[in-house]
Amino acid sequence: MQIKYEDVRQGGGTSFTAYERKHPETVHPFHFHREIEIASVLGSGGLMFCGSETLQFDSGDIFLLGKNIPHRFILNEKNFEKTKNVIVRVIQFNNDLFGNGFFSLPENILILKMIKMANGALIFKNPDKETHSRFLSVINAEGTEKFILLLSLLNTLSVMQSFSLSPGLSEISAADTGRLSELQDFIEKNYQEKISLNQVSDKLALSRTSFCRYVKNLTGHTFTELLNNYRLTVAAIRLRDTSEKISAISEDSGFMSLSHFNDLFKQKYKNTPSEYREKFSSADS
Repeated sequence: MQIKYEDVRQGGGTSFTAYERKHPETVHPFHFHREIEIASVLGSGGLMFCGSETLQFDSGDIFLLGKNIPHRFILNEKNFEKTKNVIVRVIQFNNDLFGNGFFSLPENILILKMIKMANGALIFKNPDKETHSRFLSVINAEGTEKFILLLSLLNTLSVMQSFSLSPGLSEISAADTGRLSELQDFIEKNYQEKISLNQVSDKLALSRTSFCRYVKNLTGHTFTELLNNYRLTVAAIRLRDTSEKISAISEDSGFMSLSHFNDLFKQKYKNTPSEYREKFSSADS
């Protein structure tokens, strides 16, 4: 899936984009744009690619994404089929929307700090109804009120707890977007198999040594780290959403050793697979 540039065009007398619409399919196009984005998917969780990072998200989580960060959402097919009413909310705006120096004013220091952190990306887990109401009010408002309500939403987010993502890259060249697309596609299609460095480096038409250096410089991660991060994210979703045996999930996610899977999972999620499953089972009861 090629990473595509999204040309965000303003229209209708507005200086930024804000909309809500039904999500037509489970896979969102892999894309980037020059605008900062606030986004949320309601009705389904799933996987998100953010630069070179892979993570799971839940319905209603809110993302603040920096400019030129490639990203896409892959929805949980079971939830998507169950609800048939998944919607996405998006706000896109330029960094200088409020004028140069506006966020440097003393009253806006927290917003400025948040936006600087979002040069990568931020995720706000389980925002309350009031925050989502503010998000929707920006979309529905017109005229000066729309402008004011966006500032109010940014102020609300700036004092909320957030988790910083490390996309591993910011602005990338056209050649890099093509190779990153190929790399992500390769991982998605082959993560369940045993993959050699020679196999994936051939896919990108690079020598093994050049491939390893290139991926590290581009993403900040080794290929093995990218691959295992995707495998662990897929496994975490299955642990949470199914009653399959942990050993079966480990094997189906591409891990040849259950003990190795357990070690890596605990490093990433600070819980063993069984503890992680139990935590979500307790929350649902």
